[in-house]
Amino acid sequence: MSEPVLHIVIIWPHGNEKREQIVSDISNSFKLLNIFLVEWEASYFYENLKRFYAHSLQDKSPTELEAILKHKIEHCGNGPFTALLFEDDAPNFENRKTSNGTTLVNANVFDKKALYRKWVGGGHKIHASDTLFETNKDIALLFGCTTETFKKKFTPSKSIRQHTQNIVGVPTYQSIEELFFVLNQTMSYVVLRNFEALPDAYFVADHGDIDLLVENKKYICYLTGALNCFPEGKDRVYHTISVKDEAVPFDFRYVGDGYYDTQWQLAILNQRQLTSKGFYIPTTDHYFYSLLYHAFIQKRKVSDDYKQRLQAIAEEIDIEFKATQSSEATFKLLDAHMQSKGYTYSLPKDSTVYFNKKFVEQGTTSHNAKQSGVLISSTISRTNSASFLTEVYETDNGFLKIANDPIVTNEIEFLSTLKDSGCVPRILNTVMRDGSSEVLLEKIDGVPLSQLVRDAGFWHVKNIKEFIMQLFDMLLVLVQNDIIHRDIRPANILAQKTEKGYKPWLIDFGWSTYYNKRVDAITPKG
Repeated sequence: MSEPVLHIVIIWPHGNEKREQIVSDISNSFKLLNIFLVEWEASYFYENLKRFYAHSLQDKSPTELEAILKHKIEHCGNGPFTALLFEDDAPNFENRKTSNGTTLVNANVFDKKALYRKWVGGGHKIHASDTLFETNKDIALLFGCTTETFKKKFTPSKSIRQHTQNIVGVPTYQSIEELFFVLNQTMSYVVLRNFEALPDAYFVADHGDIDLLVENKKYICYLTGALNCFPEGKDRVYHTISVKDEAVPFDFRYVGDGYYDTQWQLAILNQRQLTSKGFYIPTTDHYFYSLLYHAFIQKRKVSDDYKQRLQAIAEEIDIEFKATQSSEATFKLLDAHMQSKGYTYSLPKDSTVYFNKKFVEQGTTSHNAKQSGVLISSTISRTNSASFLTEVYETDNGFLKIANDPIVTNEIEFLSTLKDSGCVPRILNTVMRDGSSEVLLEKIDGVPLSQLVRDAGFWHVKNIKEFIMQLFDMLLVLVQNDIIHRDIRPANILAQKTEKGYKPWLIDFGWSTYYNKRVDAITPKG
Protein backbone atom coordinates (compact mmCIF):
# COMPACT_ATOMS: atom_id res chain seq x y z
CA MET A 1 0.00 0.00 0.00
CA SER A 2 1.28 3.49 -0.90
CA GLU A 3 2.38 5.97 1.75
CA PRO A 4 0.09 9.02 2.14
CA VAL A 5 1.32 11.93 0.02
CA LEU A 6 0.99 15.56 1.13
CA HIS A 7 -0.36 18.13 -1.34
CA ILE A 8 -1.43 21.76 -1.35
CA VAL A 9 -4.21 23.56 -3.21
CA ILE A 10 -4.26 27.34 -3.34
CA ILE A 11 -7.42 29.30 -4.11
CA TRP A 12 -6.32 32.73 -5.27
CA PRO A 13 -8.57 35.67 -4.29
CA HIS A 14 -10.61 35.76 -7.50
CA GLY A 15 -11.55 32.09 -7.02
CA ASN A 16 -12.90 32.52 -3.50
CA GLU A 17 -16.56 32.22 -4.51
CA LYS A 18 -16.03 28.45 -4.88
CA ARG A 19 -13.98 28.00 -1.70
CA GLU A 20 -16.62 26.14 0.31
CA GLN A 21 -17.33 23.80 -2.61
CA ILE A 22 -13.63 23.06 -3.09
CA VAL A 23 -13.06 22.52 0.66
CA SER A 24 -15.99 20.12 0.73
CA ASP A 25 -14.73 18.16 -2.26
CA ILE A 26 -11.20 17.86 -0.86
CA SER A 27 -12.62 16.72 2.48
CA ASN A 28 -14.63 14.00 0.71
CA SER A 29 -11.83 12.93 -1.65
CA PHE A 30 -8.73 13.20 0.56
CA LYS A 31 -7.69 13.70 4.17
CA LEU A 32 -7.92 17.46 4.75
CA LEU A 33 -5.33 18.56 7.33
CA ASN A 34 -5.37 22.34 7.46
CA ILE A 35 -7.00 25.45 6.00
CA PHE A 36 -4.93 28.63 5.97
CA LEU A 37 -5.83 32.17 5.05
CA VAL A 38 -2.47 33.42 3.86
CA GLU A 39 -1.72 37.13 3.69
CA TRP A 40 1.42 38.63 2.16
CA GLU A 41 2.47 42.24 2.64
CA ALA A 42 0.67 44.22 -0.06
CA SER A 43 3.83 46.08 -1.09
CA TYR A 44 5.66 42.77 -1.63
CA PHE A 45 2.87 40.80 -3.31
CA TYR A 46 4.57 40.87 -6.72
CA GLU A 47 7.92 39.77 -5.24
CA ASN A 48 6.23 36.96 -3.29
CA LEU A 49 4.46 35.74 -6.41
CA LYS A 50 7.68 35.88 -8.46
CA ARG A 51 9.51 33.66 -5.98
CA PHE A 52 6.57 31.27 -5.63
CA TYR A 53 6.39 30.71 -9.41
CA ALA A 54 10.14 31.02 -10.09
CA HIS A 55 10.52 27.32 -10.90
CA SER A 56 7.77 27.12 -13.50
CA LEU A 57 8.87 30.42 -15.10
CA GLN A 58 12.64 29.82 -15.06
CA ASP A 59 12.83 29.68 -18.86
CA LYS A 60 11.33 33.17 -19.20
CA SER A 61 13.33 36.35 -19.67
CA PRO A 62 12.93 39.05 -16.99
CA THR A 63 10.68 41.01 -19.36
CA GLU A 64 8.48 37.97 -20.07
CA LEU A 65 8.40 37.11 -16.36
CA GLU A 66 7.18 40.58 -15.42
CA ALA A 67 4.41 40.51 -18.06
CA ILE A 68 3.21 37.06 -16.94
CA LEU A 69 3.15 37.97 -13.24
CA LYS A 70 1.32 41.26 -13.82
CA HIS A 71 -1.32 39.38 -15.81
CA LYS A 72 -1.45 36.75 -13.06
CA ILE A 73 -2.17 39.40 -10.43
CA GLU A 74 -4.87 40.99 -12.58
CA HIS A 75 -6.42 37.57 -13.28
CA CYS A 76 -6.13 36.00 -9.80
CA GLY A 77 -6.15 38.96 -7.42
CA ASN A 78 -3.56 40.27 -4.97
CA GLY A 79 -5.14 39.91 -1.54
CA PRO A 80 -5.33 37.14 1.08
CA PHE A 81 -5.70 33.65 -0.41
CA THR A 82 -6.70 30.20 0.85
CA ALA A 83 -4.20 27.34 1.15
CA LEU A 84 -5.56 23.83 1.72
CA LEU A 85 -3.16 21.13 2.95
CA PHE A 86 -4.27 17.52 2.55
CA GLU A 87 -3.02 13.96 2.23
CA ASP A 88 -3.83 11.47 -0.52
CA ASP A 89 -3.82 7.98 0.98
CA ALA A 90 -3.95 6.31 -2.46
CA PRO A 91 -1.87 8.44 -4.86
CA ASN A 92 -1.93 7.53 -8.55
CA PHE A 93 1.22 8.71 -10.31
CA GLU A 94 0.90 9.04 -14.09
CA ASN A 95 2.58 10.98 -16.87
CA ARG A 96 0.41 13.95 -17.83
CA LYS A 97 0.89 16.86 -20.19
CA THR A 98 1.59 20.06 -18.23
CA SER A 99 2.73 23.59 -19.06
CA ASN A 100 6.31 22.32 -18.54
CA GLY A 101 5.96 19.28 -20.79
CA THR A 102 4.91 15.74 -19.92
CA THR A 103 5.50 15.21 -16.19
CA LEU A 104 4.96 12.43 -13.65
CA VAL A 105 2.14 13.76 -11.45
CA ASN A 106 -0.34 12.48 -8.92
CA ALA A 107 -3.25 12.14 -11.34
CA ASN A 108 -5.78 12.34 -8.49
CA VAL A 109 -4.66 15.87 -7.64
CA PHE A 110 -3.95 16.85 -11.25
CA ASP A 111 -7.52 16.02 -12.23
CA LYS A 112 -8.95 17.86 -9.22
CA LYS A 113 -6.97 20.96 -10.20
CA ALA A 114 -8.53 20.86 -13.67
CA LEU A 115 -11.98 20.39 -12.13
CA TYR A 116 -11.58 23.28 -9.68
CA ARG A 117 -10.31 25.58 -12.41
CA LYS A 118 -13.43 24.75 -14.39
CA TRP A 119 -15.57 25.57 -11.35
CA VAL A 120 -14.05 29.06 -11.04
CA GLY A 121 -14.54 29.86 -14.72
CA GLY A 122 -11.23 28.70 -16.19
CA GLY A 123 -7.79 30.23 -16.09
CA HIS A 124 -5.32 29.77 -13.27
CA LYS A 125 -7.18 30.97 -10.18
CA ILE A 126 -6.39 27.55 -8.65
CA HIS A 127 -2.89 26.27 -7.92
CA ALA A 128 -2.17 22.67 -6.92
CA SER A 129 1.09 20.88 -6.13
CA ASP A 130 0.58 17.68 -8.09
CA THR A 131 4.23 16.50 -7.85
CA LEU A 132 6.33 15.65 -4.79
CA PHE A 133 8.90 18.30 -5.71
CA GLU A 134 6.25 21.00 -6.02
CA THR A 135 4.76 20.15 -2.62
CA ASN A 136 8.19 20.36 -0.97
CA LYS A 137 8.90 23.66 -2.70
CA ASP A 138 5.55 25.23 -1.90
CA ILE A 139 5.59 24.29 1.78
CA ALA A 140 9.20 25.44 2.20
CA LEU A 141 8.45 28.83 0.65
CA LEU A 142 5.08 29.41 2.31
CA PHE A 143 5.70 27.98 5.77
CA GLY A 144 9.48 27.76 6.12
CA CYS A 145 9.58 24.04 6.88
CA THR A 146 9.84 20.65 5.22
CA THR A 147 6.84 18.44 4.52
CA GLU A 148 7.92 16.24 7.44
CA THR A 149 8.16 19.06 9.97
CA PHE A 150 5.00 20.72 8.66
CA LYS A 151 2.83 17.97 10.14
CA LYS A 152 4.50 18.42 13.54
CA LYS A 153 4.32 22.20 13.40
CA PHE A 154 0.65 22.37 12.34
CA THR A 155 -1.64 19.80 13.92
CA PRO A 156 -4.76 18.94 11.86
CA SER A 157 -7.60 21.41 12.29
CA LYS A 158 -10.79 22.23 10.38
CA SER A 159 -10.69 25.82 11.60
CA ILE A 160 -9.26 28.46 9.27
CA ARG A 161 -5.86 29.60 10.50
CA GLN A 162 -4.45 33.06 9.80
CA HIS A 163 -0.95 32.92 8.29
CA THR A 164 0.43 36.42 7.84
CA GLN A 165 3.88 35.79 6.45
CA ASN A 166 5.75 36.56 3.24
CA ILE A 167 7.54 33.93 1.21
CA VAL A 168 10.72 32.95 3.09
CA GLY A 169 13.40 35.47 2.12
CA VAL A 170 11.05 38.34 1.23
CA PRO A 171 12.27 41.04 1.53
CA THR A 172 15.45 39.61 3.13
CA TYR A 173 16.66 36.28 4.49
CA GLN A 174 17.05 36.24 8.26
CA SER A 175 20.26 34.20 8.06
CA ILE A 176 22.48 32.41 5.59
CA GLU A 177 21.14 29.15 7.08
CA GLU A 178 17.62 30.20 6.07
CA LEU A 179 18.80 30.84 2.51
CA PHE A 180 20.42 27.41 2.27
CA PHE A 181 17.26 25.83 3.69
CA VAL A 182 15.24 27.31 0.82
CA LEU A 183 17.82 26.20 -1.76
CA ASN A 184 17.88 22.68 -0.29
CA GLN A 185 14.13 22.31 -0.79
CA THR A 186 13.85 23.93 -4.19
CA MET A 187 16.82 23.28 -6.45
CA SER A 188 19.97 21.36 -7.28
CA TYR A 189 23.10 23.34 -6.33
CA VAL A 190 26.53 23.03 -4.76
CA VAL A 191 28.89 25.47 -3.09
CA LEU A 192 31.91 24.90 -5.32
CA ARG A 193 34.72 25.97 -2.96
CA ASN A 194 35.68 28.12 0.02
CA PHE A 195 32.86 26.51 1.98
CA GLU A 196 34.95 25.61 5.02
CA ALA A 197 33.99 28.85 6.83
CA LEU A 198 30.29 28.66 5.94
CA PRO A 199 27.76 29.42 7.27
CA ASP A 200 29.51 31.57 9.89
CA ALA A 201 31.64 33.73 7.58
CA TYR A 202 30.12 34.81 4.30
CA PHE A 203 31.10 38.44 3.81
CA VAL A 204 33.79 39.61 1.41
CA ALA A 205 36.17 40.73 4.16
CA ASP A 206 36.10 37.29 5.76
CA HIS A 207 35.68 34.88 2.93
CA GLY A 208 35.04 36.29 -0.54
CA ASP A 209 31.99 35.70 -2.63
CA ILE A 210 30.17 32.36 -2.42
CA ASP A 211 30.62 30.32 -5.61
CA LEU A 212 27.51 28.31 -6.46
CA LEU A 213 27.00 25.87 -9.31
CA VAL A 214 23.30 25.68 -10.23
CA GLU A 215 21.33 24.12 -13.04
CA ASN A 216 19.61 27.33 -14.13
CA LYS A 217 20.86 30.85 -13.40
CA LYS A 218 17.53 32.60 -13.99
CA TYR A 219 15.79 30.25 -11.56
CA ILE A 220 18.07 31.06 -8.63
CA CYS A 221 17.83 34.79 -9.42
CA TYR A 222 14.02 34.72 -9.52
CA LEU A 223 13.79 32.45 -6.47
CA THR A 224 16.10 34.42 -4.18
CA GLY A 225 15.59 37.95 -5.48
CA ALA A 226 19.30 38.08 -6.37
CA LEU A 227 20.50 41.32 -7.94
CA ASN A 228 22.90 41.30 -10.87
CA CYS A 229 25.80 43.62 -10.05
CA PHE A 230 26.64 43.98 -13.76
CA PRO A 231 23.26 43.94 -15.55
CA GLU A 232 24.82 45.29 -18.74
CA GLY A 233 26.92 42.13 -19.05
CA LYS A 234 24.64 39.27 -20.15
CA ASP A 235 27.00 36.50 -19.05
CA ARG A 236 28.34 38.08 -15.86
CA VAL A 237 27.68 35.90 -12.82
CA TYR A 238 28.36 38.27 -9.90
CA HIS A 239 25.15 38.80 -7.86
CA THR A 240 24.09 39.74 -4.36
CA ILE A 241 21.35 38.24 -2.17
CA SER A 242 19.87 40.16 0.74
CA VAL A 243 20.60 38.51 4.11
CA LYS A 244 19.67 40.52 7.21
CA ASP A 245 19.32 43.51 4.86
CA GLU A 246 22.96 43.19 3.82
CA ALA A 247 24.05 42.36 0.27
CA VAL A 248 25.92 39.04 0.36
CA PRO A 249 27.99 38.41 -2.81
CA PHE A 250 27.50 35.26 -4.91
CA ASP A 251 28.84 33.94 -8.20
CA PHE A 252 26.24 31.85 -10.04
CA ARG A 253 27.92 29.30 -12.31
CA TYR A 254 25.38 27.24 -14.22
CA VAL A 255 25.10 24.15 -16.40
CA GLY A 256 26.18 24.95 -19.95
CA ASP A 257 28.06 28.17 -19.17
CA GLY A 258 31.45 26.70 -20.13
CA TYR A 259 32.91 27.25 -16.66
CA TYR A 260 33.45 23.49 -16.59
CA ASP A 261 32.54 20.84 -19.14
CA THR A 262 28.75 20.43 -19.11
CA GLN A 263 28.93 16.69 -18.38
CA TRP A 264 31.20 17.47 -15.46
CA GLN A 265 28.82 20.12 -14.09
CA LEU A 266 25.93 17.64 -14.17
CA ALA A 267 28.06 14.98 -12.48
CA ILE A 268 28.97 17.42 -9.70
CA LEU A 269 25.29 18.27 -9.14
CA ASN A 270 24.04 14.68 -9.37
CA GLN A 271 26.63 13.37 -6.91
CA ARG A 272 26.56 16.30 -4.45
CA GLN A 273 26.58 15.69 -0.71
CA LEU A 274 24.88 17.50 2.17
CA THR A 275 27.19 18.74 4.89
CA SER A 276 26.37 18.64 8.59
CA LYS A 277 26.16 22.45 8.40
CA GLY A 278 23.16 22.28 6.09
CA PHE A 279 24.33 22.99 2.55
CA TYR A 280 25.49 20.96 -0.47
CA ILE A 281 29.09 20.62 -1.65
CA PRO A 282 30.85 18.46 -4.28
CA THR A 283 32.22 15.05 -3.41
CA THR A 284 35.86 15.24 -2.34
CA ASP A 285 36.97 13.82 -5.70
CA HIS A 286 35.01 16.45 -7.66
CA TYR A 287 36.18 19.12 -5.23
CA PHE A 288 39.85 18.31 -5.78
CA TYR A 289 39.74 18.18 -9.58
CA SER A 290 37.43 21.18 -9.99
CA LEU A 291 39.70 23.19 -7.68
CA LEU A 292 42.76 21.97 -9.60
CA TYR A 293 41.09 23.03 -12.86
CA HIS A 294 40.08 26.39 -11.37
CA ALA A 295 43.56 27.10 -10.06
CA PHE A 296 45.57 26.15 -13.15
CA ILE A 297 43.12 26.83 -15.99
CA GLN A 298 41.14 29.83 -14.70
CA LYS A 299 43.84 31.81 -12.87
CA ARG A 300 46.81 33.70 -14.29
CA LYS A 301 48.95 32.72 -11.30
CA VAL A 302 48.40 29.98 -8.73
CA SER A 303 49.01 31.10 -5.17
CA ASP A 304 50.89 28.95 -2.68
CA ASP A 305 47.72 28.89 -0.57
CA TYR A 306 45.84 27.13 -3.39
CA LYS A 307 48.64 24.61 -3.87
CA GLN A 308 48.75 23.79 -0.16
CA ARG A 309 44.99 23.34 -0.06
CA LEU A 310 45.13 21.05 -3.10
CA GLN A 311 47.85 18.95 -1.49
CA ALA A 312 45.79 18.54 1.67
CA ILE A 313 42.75 17.37 -0.30
CA ALA A 314 44.89 15.06 -2.45
CA GLU A 315 46.29 13.37 0.65
CA GLU A 316 42.75 12.83 1.91
CA ILE A 317 41.71 10.90 -1.22
CA ASP A 318 45.12 9.31 -1.96
CA ILE A 319 46.03 11.29 -5.10
CA GLU A 320 49.65 12.05 -5.97
CA PHE A 321 49.89 15.84 -5.86
CA LYS A 322 52.51 18.00 -4.17
CA ALA A 323 52.42 21.75 -3.77
CA THR A 324 55.97 21.93 -5.12
CA GLN A 325 55.50 19.76 -8.22
CA SER A 326 56.08 21.09 -11.74
CA SER A 327 53.44 22.54 -14.03
CA GLU A 328 53.98 19.61 -16.41
CA ALA A 329 53.24 17.06 -13.68
CA THR A 330 50.11 18.95 -12.67
CA PHE A 331 48.89 19.07 -16.27
CA LYS A 332 49.42 15.32 -16.69
CA LEU A 333 47.40 14.66 -13.53
CA LEU A 334 44.53 16.91 -14.59
CA ASP A 335 44.52 15.80 -18.23
CA ALA A 336 44.51 12.12 -17.28
CA HIS A 337 41.40 12.75 -15.20
CA MET A 338 39.74 14.79 -17.96
CA GLN A 339 40.37 12.06 -20.51
CA SER A 340 39.26 9.26 -18.19
CA LYS A 341 35.91 11.00 -17.66
CA GLY A 342 35.45 12.32 -21.19
CA TYR A 343 35.55 15.96 -20.10
CA THR A 344 36.86 18.80 -22.27
CA TYR A 345 38.51 22.12 -21.49
CA SER A 346 35.80 24.66 -22.21
CA LEU A 347 35.87 28.41 -22.77
CA PRO A 348 33.56 30.16 -20.24
CA LYS A 349 30.77 32.41 -21.51
CA ASP A 350 31.73 34.85 -18.76
CA SER A 351 34.51 36.80 -20.48
CA THR A 352 35.94 37.91 -17.13
CA VAL A 353 37.04 34.33 -16.37
CA TYR A 354 40.65 33.78 -17.41
CA PHE A 355 41.40 30.76 -19.62
CA ASN A 356 44.98 29.52 -19.49
CA LYS A 357 45.34 28.39 -23.09
CA LYS A 358 49.09 27.86 -22.73
CA PHE A 359 48.61 25.40 -19.86
CA VAL A 360 45.97 23.45 -21.81
CA GLU A 361 48.13 23.25 -24.95
CA GLN A 362 50.74 21.15 -23.12
CA GLY A 363 48.96 18.08 -24.45
CA THR A 364 46.04 16.87 -26.53
CA THR A 365 42.64 17.22 -24.96
CA SER A 366 40.03 14.53 -24.76
CA HIS A 367 37.21 14.14 -27.27
CA ASN A 368 39.25 14.86 -30.40
CA ALA A 369 36.33 13.64 -32.51
CA LYS A 370 34.00 15.91 -30.59
CA GLN A 371 36.19 18.93 -31.10
CA SER A 372 36.53 18.31 -34.85
CA GLY A 373 32.80 17.70 -35.26
CA VAL A 374 29.79 19.95 -35.50
CA LEU A 375 27.32 19.97 -32.61
CA ILE A 376 23.87 19.17 -34.04
CA SER A 377 21.92 18.61 -30.82
CA SER A 378 22.32 19.07 -27.07
CA THR A 379 19.63 17.89 -24.65
CA ILE A 380 19.38 17.83 -20.87
CA SER A 381 16.88 15.28 -19.54
CA ARG A 382 15.78 15.27 -15.92
CA THR A 383 14.33 12.91 -13.36
CA ASN A 384 13.31 13.98 -9.86
CA SER A 385 16.83 13.33 -8.59
CA ALA A 386 19.26 13.63 -11.52
CA SER A 387 20.02 15.29 -14.85
CA PHE A 388 21.44 13.73 -18.03
CA LEU A 389 23.22 15.50 -20.88
CA THR A 390 23.21 14.11 -24.43
CA GLU A 391 25.30 15.76 -27.16
CA VAL A 392 25.38 14.62 -30.79
CA TYR A 393 28.16 15.71 -33.15
CA GLU A 394 28.43 15.17 -36.88
CA THR A 395 32.01 14.16 -37.67
CA ASP A 396 33.78 12.97 -40.80
CA ASN A 397 33.46 9.38 -39.58
CA GLY A 398 29.86 9.34 -38.40
CA PHE A 399 27.53 10.68 -35.72
CA LEU A 400 29.18 10.87 -32.30
CA LYS A 401 26.82 10.60 -29.33
CA ILE A 402 28.22 11.60 -25.93
CA ALA A 403 26.17 11.05 -22.79
CA ASN A 404 26.26 9.67 -19.27
CA ASP A 405 24.67 6.40 -18.16
CA PRO A 406 22.30 4.87 -18.94
CA ILE A 407 22.01 6.64 -22.31
CA VAL A 408 25.12 5.37 -24.09
CA THR A 409 24.90 1.87 -22.57
CA ASN A 410 21.30 1.66 -23.79
CA GLU A 411 22.34 2.72 -27.30
CA ILE A 412 25.00 0.01 -27.38
CA GLU A 413 22.72 -2.65 -25.90
CA PHE A 414 19.76 -2.16 -28.23
CA LEU A 415 21.59 -1.26 -31.43
CA SER A 416 23.70 -4.40 -30.95
CA THR A 417 20.56 -6.49 -30.46
CA LEU A 418 19.01 -5.03 -33.64
CA LYS A 419 22.19 -4.87 -35.75
CA ASP A 420 20.83 -7.37 -38.34
CA SER A 421 17.36 -5.83 -38.54
CA GLY A 422 18.22 -3.36 -41.29
CA CYS A 423 16.32 -0.55 -39.57
CA VAL A 424 18.90 0.91 -37.14
CA PRO A 425 22.38 2.45 -37.70
CA ARG A 426 25.52 0.40 -37.12
CA ILE A 427 27.87 1.04 -34.19
CA LEU A 428 31.32 2.02 -35.46
CA ASN A 429 33.10 2.60 -32.14
CA THR A 430 32.50 2.97 -28.41
CA VAL A 431 34.44 4.60 -25.57
CA MET A 432 33.23 3.83 -22.06
CA ARG A 433 34.12 6.02 -19.07
CA ASP A 434 32.94 6.63 -15.52
CA GLY A 435 31.72 10.11 -16.45
CA SER A 436 30.40 10.44 -19.98
CA SER A 437 30.73 7.72 -22.61
CA GLU A 438 30.73 7.81 -26.41
CA VAL A 439 29.20 5.82 -29.22
CA LEU A 440 30.05 6.53 -32.87
CA LEU A 441 27.23 5.62 -35.27
CA GLU A 442 27.24 5.28 -39.03
CA LYS A 443 25.85 8.19 -40.98
CA ILE A 444 22.41 7.61 -42.43
CA ASP A 445 21.86 9.81 -45.46
CA GLY A 446 18.34 10.86 -44.61
CA VAL A 447 16.17 13.51 -42.99
CA PRO A 448 13.97 13.25 -39.90
CA LEU A 449 10.38 12.34 -40.64
CA SER A 450 9.43 15.66 -39.02
CA GLN A 451 11.13 17.43 -41.96
CA LEU A 452 9.81 15.16 -44.69
CA VAL A 453 6.73 17.36 -45.10
CA ARG A 454 8.97 19.76 -47.04
CA ASP A 455 9.87 17.08 -49.62
CA ALA A 456 7.23 17.23 -52.33
CA GLY A 457 8.66 14.08 -53.88
CA PHE A 458 7.55 12.00 -50.90
CA TRP A 459 3.87 12.83 -51.03
CA HIS A 460 2.61 10.18 -53.41
CA VAL A 461 0.23 7.42 -52.39
CA LYS A 462 2.69 4.66 -53.33
CA ASN A 463 5.50 6.20 -51.24
CA ILE A 464 3.26 6.76 -48.24
CA LYS A 465 1.82 3.23 -48.28
CA GLU A 466 5.27 1.66 -48.62
CA PHE A 467 6.71 3.86 -45.87
CA ILE A 468 3.90 3.00 -43.44
CA MET A 469 4.30 -0.73 -44.13
CA GLN A 470 8.02 -0.44 -43.34
CA LEU A 471 7.17 1.35 -40.09
CA PHE A 472 4.90 -1.55 -39.12
CA ASP A 473 7.75 -3.97 -39.92
CA MET A 474 10.02 -1.86 -37.70
CA LEU A 475 7.55 -2.08 -34.81
CA LEU A 476 7.28 -5.83 -35.33
CA VAL A 477 11.07 -6.16 -35.01
CA LEU A 478 10.93 -4.31 -31.67
CA VAL A 479 8.09 -6.52 -30.41
CA GLN A 480 9.89 -9.70 -31.46
CA ASN A 481 12.92 -8.58 -29.43
CA ASP A 482 10.83 -7.48 -26.41
CA ILE A 483 12.12 -3.91 -26.80
CA ILE A 484 10.20 -0.77 -25.89
CA HIS A 485 11.82 2.22 -27.61
CA ARG A 486 9.90 4.75 -25.44
CA ASP A 487 10.79 7.74 -27.64
CA ILE A 488 9.34 6.98 -31.07
CA ARG A 489 8.48 10.32 -32.63
CA PRO A 490 9.01 11.94 -36.06
CA ALA A 491 12.38 13.45 -35.07
CA ASN A 492 13.74 9.96 -34.26
CA ILE A 493 12.74 8.36 -37.57
CA LEU A 494 15.09 9.11 -40.45
CA ALA A 495 13.75 8.84 -44.00
CA GLN A 496 16.37 7.79 -46.55
CA LYS A 497 15.63 8.26 -50.25
CA THR A 498 16.21 5.09 -52.30
CA GLU A 499 15.57 3.99 -55.87
CA LYS A 500 12.28 2.41 -54.76
CA GLY A 501 11.07 5.29 -52.59
CA TYR A 502 11.90 6.08 -48.95
CA LYS A 503 13.33 3.82 -46.25
CA PRO A 504 12.80 4.55 -42.50
CA TRP A 505 15.55 4.17 -39.90
CA LEU A 506 14.90 4.27 -36.16
CA ILE A 507 17.42 6.15 -33.98
CA ASP A 508 17.90 7.34 -30.38
CA PHE A 509 17.63 4.29 -28.11
CA GLY A 510 18.97 6.17 -25.07
CA TRP A 511 15.84 5.60 -22.97
CA SER A 512 14.84 2.22 -24.36
CA THR A 513 14.25 -0.83 -22.20
CA TYR A 514 13.10 -4.43 -22.39
CA TYR A 515 9.44 -5.07 -21.77
CA ASN A 516 10.06 -7.12 -18.62
CA LYS A 517 12.35 -4.39 -17.19
CA ARG A 518 10.05 -1.45 -17.91
CA VAL A 519 9.09 -0.89 -14.26
CA ASP A 520 12.71 -0.39 -13.16
CA ALA A 521 13.81 1.71 -16.14
CA ILE A 522 14.98 5.28 -15.53
CA THR A 523 12.37 7.61 -16.98
CA PRO A 524 13.14 11.29 -17.57
CA LYS A 525 10.48 13.97 -17.35
CA GLY A 526 8.75 14.46 -20.70
